[in-house]
Amino acid sequence: MKHVRLLAVALTAMAVFGCASGAPKQAAEPEMLPSFDFAPPSNATPDSTSVSFCLVKPQFPEVWQKDLITYYPFNKFSQNMGSDFEEILSARGFRMRGPFATYDEMSFPDKSQSDLTLMPKIEFDFSPVGVQQAGKDLLGTPWYRWKGTVKLGGRITIAVNETLSNERMWSKSVELPARSFAYESPKYGGPMQGLSLDDVKLANLLAKNMQDYYTMTMTEVWKYLDPQEMAMIKKQAMPLKDKVRYGG
Repeated sequence: MKHVRLLAVALTAMAVFGCASGAPKQAAEPEMLPSFDFAPPSNATPDSTSVSFCLVKPQFPEVWQKDLITYYPFNKFSQNMGSDFEEILSARGFRMRGPFATYDEMSFPDKSQSDLTLMPKIEFDFSPVGVQQAGKDLLGTPWYRWKGTVKLGGRITIAVNETLSNERMWSKSVELPARSFAYESPKYGGPMQGLSLDDVKLANLLAKNMQDYYTMTMTEVWKYLDPQEMAMIKKQAMPLKDKVRYGG
């Protein structure tokens, strides 16, 4: 799927995922609990490599932070991914500080005494196409619902920066294959402003697809964070660190 610009994606998502007026007129289905878990295939001796990382928690686009990131399954996806990045770094034998909410949260000693910063970024693309339907039940009470197709895709980017300068040294992306699924919301007592992430049925459909994305991503991350390659990146970053540290 063609990757659209980050801001456009985020604003589109904010526009189509809104609130519904009134309580649903039918019982919600049970919440699915995806594992969003990765088990490293091997474990190196702790702190056995020469590379140390500062880990920044996986980030969604900035405009998501106030709204969509609070909803399941997006919150669980990012929280679990952060924990598994920690587990992978440990299993690979890297030393680690963090995780930090942002790069700016890192102190000078954190930056000075670590070699590289690992900064994962989550970018989901949503393209819901559908219509709001309206009708009345047998008692003449009006109802409203959304019916259509939700398309999902995007990418997960793993960036490695030099800690003091924050200059990019290395970056890899895992492209998330385009998926689509049909969705019909519950019936609500008032007009809908867009798809409602409060609906467990929609969240479950998203979670089912995001489970595959998660497994795919973390499998690739394990391969990418190879100790030998990261040692080479550290060597390339050392002149930048010295330049910032000594004002060269």
